[in-house]
Amino acid sequence: MAELSSQERELLALVGRAAFANPFSGERQDLDTRIASAKVRRAEKPIVGAIHELRRQYELMDQQKRAHRNAYSLAKDKKLFENFALFLVFHEHIEDLDQLIKRQMAQPDRPHTVGFAARMLDRLKSLGFNPDESARFLGVFYQLRRAYFFINHALVGASKCMIALRCQLWNSVFTHDMDLYNTWFWNKMEDFSTLIVGETGTGKGTAAAAIGRSAFIPYDASIDRFKESFASAFTAVNLTQYPESLLEAELFGYRKGAFTGAVESHTGLLARCSAYGAVLLDEIGDVSRDVQVKLLKVLEERSFTPVGSHEIQQFRGRIIAATHQDLQQLRAEGRFREDFYYRLSSDVIQIPPLRQRISEDKNELELLLSHIVTRLAGEPSPHLVDLCMSTLKRDVGMTYEWPGNVREVAQAVRRIVLTCEYMPSRVHPESPSVVPDMNATAVLGSYAAALYERYGSYQKVAHVMELDRRTVKRYIDIYKKK
Repeated sequence: MAELSSQERELLALVGRAAFANPFSGERQDLDTRIASAKVRRAEKPIVGAIHELRRQYELMDQQKRAHRNAYSLAKDKKLFENFALFLVFHEHIEDLDQLIKRQMAQPDRPHTVGFAARMLDRLKSLGFNPDESARFLGVFYQLRRAYFFINHALVGASKCMIALRCQLWNSVFTHDMDLYNTWFWNKMEDFSTLIVGETGTGKGTAAAAIGRSAFIPYDASIDRFKESFASAFTAVNLTQYPESLLEAELFGYRKGAFTGAVESHTGLLARCSAYGAVLLDEIGDVSRDVQVKLLKVLEERSFTPVGSHEIQQFRGRIIAATHQDLQQLRAEGRFREDFYYRLSSDVIQIPPLRQRISEDKNELELLLSHIVTRLAGEPSPHLVDLCMSTLKRDVGMTYEWPGNVREVAQAVRRIVLTCEYMPSRVHPESPSVVPDMNATAVLGSYAAALYERYGSYQKVAHVMELDRRTVKRYIDIYKKK
């Protein structure tokens, strides 16, 4: 039986901490840097250098017949080797996992053949893991990579608030401690509901999808597939698109004859959600107190009753809710139940507005434009990004506050591609010189003059103010004579 040297224990302890650290945190980057050798560290990204060093360490152990967890007599050495081996195998198969994710997104309706599972399972077996453990770790690896993929690729931005948001989303999937998650909660996260709040257009749905598509899904070796497609396991419903009577039918389902027009039974959204799925209840702040009571039962008892039925059905998935409303104000007004709020908010995630992101990092808008352009064009296009940036500088300026947030930027890109200009329906000038006791004509003249100074065109000012071009010129002339 072997033992790790003190130097090996120190290295593998760092690996264990890295394996359980939030990948979007500064702590993880620091650990990767410490794991990498000084020579490699200067030439590569921290994670690349870390993997290079760990492969070198594995080859040494393999030569000495110690690359197996049962080779170690001490429990602490065995645990250190386990974390080291899992970390290494996961990173060996990152490209395989990413390709599977992309295939599943392209064809979301059914689970795809994994293909590389046999190789990974054999690798884990060679390191001392039994078949049941290996199959579970395959599921965990797939979950880890999905969570990273969706959080990293869908929520771009280098601002401080966006870095914090990505960390928070990761914790919502895995808790703040991966060791805690791996020991107790890997198959129990459906009991943790999440409330996502933020202004319209900030990306609440994208954040919800990142959580909803990142649940643990078991691997079925008999068919070489995971038991469900993560892409179809997440469902979103905007609660404001239905009148209350139809909303209950959509959420809870109904039985034939439950109401006029119910000529056959209907399975509701909650019943269709699998144990590995999640439902986004968007605009939760707009639902009535009666619906809140019924949803509270879903959260507390994990059950519901279809409209027109006495049969109790079980809800098996996870609830994510989102709203742009001020729920504190709604609670104060008695329009949002206290018990429902507290049961809904195991975790509350605030999506930052775009103006905050830009104020923290001047490159944030360009990063977002690059992401939108790549998605729209199907590939990166620096030319289109430059076109969008120059048009926005000319038409709205760099102090524009983007009241429509990320959604407005996406529409601005489309409009620029079509028309080579972007004129929002309302523009807030940087510093309108509004003086107390000014009459309406003076106020409009001051505003029109500020816009004309920016655009240099009566026609554009008229478009922004929604006035006739001649009227705009008259207001500006009056203002200039004062």
